Amino acid sequence: MKLINIEAADLQSVLAIAELGSFRAAALALGCSQPAITARIQRVEAILGLKLFHRTTRRVTITEAGQRLKLRAERTVADLASIVQEFNDEAQLKRGRVVLGATSTVAAGLIPTAVKQFKEEWPGVEVIVIDDFFGRELGRLASGEIDFAVIPFDPEERQFNFQKLLDDAFMVMVPSGHPLSAQRSVELRDLVKYPIISFPPNSTAWGNLARVFADAGLPYEPILLTRNILTKTAMVRAGLGISFIAGLVTPQLNLDGLKLLQLRGRKATREIGIATLRGKPLQPAAQAFVKLLRARVARTARASR
Repeated sequence: MKLINIEAADLQSVLAIAELGSFRAAALALGCSQPAITARIQRVEAILGLKLFHRTTRRVTITEAGQRLKLRAERTVADLASIVQEFNDEAQLKRGRVVLGATSTVAAGLIPTAVKQFKEEWPGVEVIVIDDFFGRELGRLASGEIDFAVIPFDPEERQFNFQKLLDDAFMVMVPSGHPLSAQRSVELRDLVKYPIISFPPNSTAWGNLARVFADAGLPYEPILLTRNILTKTAMVRAGLGISFIAGLVTPQLNLDGLKLLQLRGRKATREIGIATLRGKPLQPAAQAFVKLLRARVARTARASR
């Protein structure tokens, strides 16, 4: 590809002289010296091999070649000015787009209020939340489909950076009237004799819980699997078994006919945080959303102490 040595300032100078009919007036309009304007025009003429302006002591007139360049330059400079303004607006969060991914429980428990605050502060920035993420969140992050993910994180994933937001404790969900429902807390060994309803093995919830059970020397052998939190709660309510539920999402659920129990002794928790692709910096709008989300979580943590 041949290098084109004509700069945007050169084209702006051509347009200013053509419009104002004077090198001096063009220099004043562009905020530079008249010798600088002259040098720009001479450079463009040398590159093109044609005169752009006829210059006398009394006036400046544009040549036929200059007129042709002017018509093309108007579109080029307008397009360039438009994209510069667009990028400036994005840098100042006057416009832009944030695409974030989250697992369904995180999306329900953490994201809505953050999106609401973000839109109040930066109404010109579009926010897209993708929460149909089961087992695919990191693949979407790697492909560039999303800017970042707010997820339970697997520390074995080395391709990604992870900023921890919070620890989310699992609670035990049982139907009202269950033999365990009279208690406020239970231990893991109290649970193994009851059927367990779980998210599938490719979920981080399964991995976290399976490790906790294994560390306690107990089997984790769910009998029913579902990807949907509402389905899980309905199954427990129907008496098909007990289940674990992340504390983050419990305020969003209808818990009629259900009882939540704390785990005592060996706790079951998951780390929730922000995953980004290693080596890929976030754009300004995504940076602003991450900063806002971290601040919200920090305020909530301080308020709960």
